[in-house]
Amino acid sequence: MDHIDLTNELTFSVWIKPKDSDESNSMGIGQTFTIPLGRSNQQ
Repeated sequence: MDHIDLTNELTFSVWIKPKDSDESNSMGIGQTFTIPLGRSNQQ
């Protein structure tokens, strides 16, 4: 089981599919965001 330490950073993915696309299997545009919450010991 994967463990995510939310006290250090927050990671989430956003997938955007074109609304005018008739193909349901369209990959669309994907982006992964990693946001440091500033709770880590590193500066």
